[in-house]
Amino acid sequence: MDAAGLVVATIGTLAGVAGAWFAYVAVRGRTRRRGSGGPTTVPPTANRPYDAFLSHAPADEALAEHVARHLRARGLRVFLTRWIDLGLIKTIEKEHALDTTRTGILLFSTTTMTQPEMRDDYAAILQRTHDGGRRFIPVLVEPVDLPPYARIRQPLDLTDERHHDANLDILAAAIRRA
Repeated sequence: MDAAGLVVATIGTLAGVAGAWFAYVAVRGRTRRRGSGGPTTVPPTANRPYDAFLSHAPADEALAEHVARHLRARGLRVFLTRWIDLGLIKTIEKEHALDTTRTGILLFSTTTMTQPEMRDDYAAILQRTHDGGRRFIPVLVEPVDLPPYARIRQPLDLTDERHHDANLDILAAAIRRA
């Protein structure tokens, strides 16, 4: 294949990839979901803004889901990576959620900042906070030292089980005010 043929083939491939991407973006959240529609899937109204983007280390997944369900039960729309539906692209869905959410929540435990993905989430939430006037709420799920930019914010402490549900109600109220 000569150089001109290679250029034409490359342009055609890029055009096909771009077309597929824009088609995906156009229908994302509009397609009818099948199945139970139970609490482990993102609701079909995915183009509506989220009230909260909830990020957590893999070790804290069960607690994160508990927090997300509590907030959802109080009428809030929560993004949780685990709830990304089958066939969707995790990174794209996370970016969409970050772009549309009003409040970023990061659960802090001993493993949080040791995970590269959590450091990325932390940086992205902070960026949205500074650029878009969004709120960032650090949530302590274990007694840890918060990183500097989380430390300057008023964190929610979920380390005391006696006040767990009351503190989650305080979190829900703060999200509504954001």
